[in-house]
Amino acid sequence: MVFFGPYSAIFFAAFEEIKSLLVKDPKNQTLMESMICSAGASAFAGYITNPLEMVKMRMQIQRADRAMKGGSLE
Repeated sequence: MVFFGPYSAIFFAAFEEIKSLLVKDPKNQTLMESMICSAGASAFAGYITNPLEMVKMRMQIQRADRAMKGGSLE
């Protein structure tokens, strides 16, 4: 949950900002404009939150290693 919250917040903020810069008439936004805004926002949010994702992944791997060795899962 630590990853998805910031990612979603950054994604929606970036999407709206990109849309305000690229789309001339937001009420008549085309599918292609929406896809471009979404792709840009997704790339930006992923870039910003990548360190959180790496920490989460390392914690999951360490927990799996402990479980395979018969250790505690806490």
